[in-house]
Amino acid sequence: MSASELPASPLIQALERILADWQAKAPTVAQSLQPGLTYEQIETQLQTLPFRVPEEVYQFYQWRNGSEDSYNSTHQVEFMPGYRMLSLEEAIAEYAIIRQLLLEDEEVKENETCWFPLFAEGGNYYVIQGDVESKAIAPVFDFFVQVGLELRFNSLTDMMLAIAECFETGAYSIDDYSYLDQDYSGADRIWFKHQPHRVAKAEATLSSAVAILNNQAQHLSYKERGEGYSALAKMRYPEALSLLTQAVEELEPEVKRLLLQLRSASTPSEKADALEAPPSEQGMLYYSLIANIRRIDTIEAVQYLWDLMKRNDSEIRDNVALMLASYGISESVRFVEDVENIKVTDLLFQVIQQSSSWSFNHIKLLGSLGDSRAVDILLTFLRQIPLGSFNSYKQILTELEIPMQISCQSYEWRMLLAVVEMLETLGDFRAVEPLFQITQQQQDPTLRLAAGRALKTLGDSRSREIFTQLLEEGIYTPLHFEQMGLNI
Repeated sequence: MSASELPASPLIQALERILADWQAKAPTVAQSLQPGLTYEQIETQLQTLPFRVPEEVYQFYQWRNGSEDSYNSTHQVEFMPGYRMLSLEEAIAEYAIIRQLLLEDEEVKENETCWFPLFAEGGNYYVIQGDVESKAIAPVFDFFVQVGLELRFNSLTDMMLAIAECFETGAYSIDDYSYLDQDYSGADRIWFKHQPHRVAKAEATLSSAVAILNNQAQHLSYKERGEGYSALAKMRYPEALSLLTQAVEELEPEVKRLLLQLRSASTPSEKADALEAPPSEQGMLYYSLIANIRRIDTIEAVQYLWDLMKRNDSEIRDNVALMLASYGISESVRFVEDVENIKVTDLLFQVIQQSSSWSFNHIKLLGSLGDSRAVDILLTFLRQIPLGSFNSYKQILTELEIPMQISCQSYEWRMLLAVVEMLETLGDFRAVEPLFQITQQQQDPTLRLAAGRALKTLGDSRSREIFTQLLEEGIYTPLHFEQMGLNI
């Protein structure tokens, strides 16, 4: 049976709804999806697997077979932000990688590696569970390389129904660069409707909150405690702040002991011992409590966190400062800033200056708070990047014929795009020449377009030449620029 003869099953109907949005908002990208395969073609390729996939997978690949060019970052239909559909050939190759990663754990058995990937984002996947016999449906899991598996949906159909609804309600929107943006809370509400297991988890979380209120927290695991405290904070329970601060005070000595053990560890094995599960879970609960205190966002809550910083050493102090900054500058924060005579942005800048473990996300956070000091750091970052390296990286991997997913959207690529967009937002004229250098030295069209758009925002007339060049190369069409509101 060909793709055009597929019955209008709920799965196919949901996929067509998703495609309709792409066709309306980014038609050239939508056209990059390859035609579907026949049932026989799919069956032939899947014979190499040591398990059977559900019938939904056959329908999926009869509908379409991924994108024409998996290396072209400007032509990827994303079903979720960052996640593209793998072709069947790619999926089989990626399965081998996932299997190898799992088997690196000596406790994992061969029959526990039946995870077939359908969507990928870097080294992360959405996988479906295979079995010895073919079934109609099977659960879909998140597979994070560093974390493991997490159940998402009971079937591929449920997943596509949730995604289709996200597109149609605006929870997912296609941005000016043909990537997906999302309203996190809106998307989560829609996904929740299609995830029965999360309903059961919500009920369990409420039970944990009740146990805390009944002074029975000692009978809960650290994870259950964290979920219970979070529920109390989100519900704005009147006694939530006192319960959370009490838990912080009880955990603090143990967290400090863990940090001291980490600092004094001189070998990798000693560091590993310091990060054993029980103390690590205590640390996770501790910082979860701090985040939830910040979410309460009263003057009392913010003042407590400020006092917590004053009495603690660098690791705890830095994490509390990040929590304060991560949730924005509210009226409660401004009040305490005036009392303490120091701004949250100053605290964040101190973390970036003094900490050896800050990440680029800290710079993004500083920029999002409107602090001009972020510009200096971003420009320093641009000067340190070996321009042109993204394309050479792809070429080297291709020449070596490494059997793995290769994407222009590497961590460094996304970081550089984020820097360009942030410099545009901050609007500092010192960024003009570094941005222009990107348009001249980078081959990636998305980066050139982003830098050109930033130059236009900053009033640089050379942006018009950059847009014209991209048009002449046939990478973008006038419709792309019209959708982005760029008059060239």
